[in-house]
Amino acid sequence: MKQEILIDFSNSETVIFPTVSLAHSYLLALLRSDVRAIGYRCNNASDFERLQDYIEGINQSIKS
Repeated sequence: MKQEILIDFSNSETVIFPTVSLAHSYLLALLRSDVRAIGYRCNNASDFERLQDYIEGINQSIKS
């Protein structure tokens, strides 16, 4: 099965990533914009957990 990571953003766009590292890079690039990740789906449980931790970390840094 092909690995897919889908992230929904606050600007009503959904982006598909083939790897967690590419998703991380994209999220990091958006850190200074008003666009936020509002949902995410993965077909791999370990990728989901890694992505969840990363997005929660970003959201905590924005709130601080």
